[in-house]
Amino acid sequence: MNEDIPKASIMQTGRYDPIYLTPNKDDVDMMNSQNNEINNNFEDPEIEEPDFIKNIIENNGSEVKEEEPPLIKSKYNMIELFCLINEEIFVKDKQVHCVDLSFNMDFGNLKITYYTLTPESIDNHVIFKQSMNMLTTATIYPSSAFRILNSDETEIVCMEQLINKTNEDWQKQRPMVEIHKEKNKYSVIIHEYTKKRYMYVFENWQAKAFEHSLEFVYNTGFNLRGNTKLKT
Repeated sequence: MNEDIPKASIMQTGRYDPIYLTPNKDDVDMMNSQNNEINNNFEDPEIEEPDFIKNIIENNGSEVKEEEPPLIKSKYNMIELFCLINEEIFVKDKQVHCVDLSFNMDFGNLKITYYTLTPESIDNHVIFKQSMNMLTTATIYPSSAFRILNSDETEIVCMEQLINKTNEDWQKQRPMVEIHKEKNKYSVIIHEYTKKRYMYVFENWQAKAFEHSLEFVYNTGFNLRGNTKLKT
């Protein structure tokens, strides 16, 4: 037999019956040397631990749930009644282009806000309120709202109702609302503490919208305010 032929580690004696032979010492030493070389050249991959595992480790085994972002609550409970555009702004230079009439359910008053428009405020028939520039805002309380609609006076200064006199700046700087009544027409002037004044004229159907807003204050508004107070 030719001794140069390498020894087989397995011998097939039949079709399905392999016989495993025990390798000699030289073969074992060579295999161990190759395995050691492979193991020395192989580095274990760095596995990044998930964030929730890190949180558990940092908190002594307790899982910490992420906090949900806080809900942003508006300062007051408001109901918008009408957003009106001055119909003459495209033919005359008007100081106030738009007025927003809203009911404040917390204080039971009508909030009047005046705006000017920007090129981004109107696109065809769509109004974008956040693209308007606010000029001023003032309030009309139920007593003044009732007086405007049910008295024969043609000029009315609306009285504002505060609880305590604290002499704080915000009390001294409250805007004043002045109403001029005509047939199917209301001129509403807001006087700022800085002596600036802004006027919006409600005419025709807009005058009826203004009247409806005033009636809302001392009719539906009383119930809404009462329900709001009961829930707080």
